[in-house]
Amino acid sequence: MQFGSDCSICKHFFGNKKCRAFPGRIPKNILIGQVRHINPYKDDNGIMFEPIDGYDDDFNDDFDDEEH
Repeated sequence: MQFGSDCSICKHFFGNKKCRAFPGRIPKNILIGQVRHINPYKDDNGIMFEPIDGYDDDFNDDFDDEEH
């Protein structure tokens, strides 16, 4: 089970609630982990979660995220 978001381990994350997908501000439901950004999301500029190099995990187990 996931607790929190994947933002801190995403290679697109800048910090300060911003990333390449959402340079203005990451939507709250993604930032708090309510929605995983492994599917396209409104206004994400075509960029989705990608783990930082060297991070090994299976990111799709136990999740049925909807596209937004």
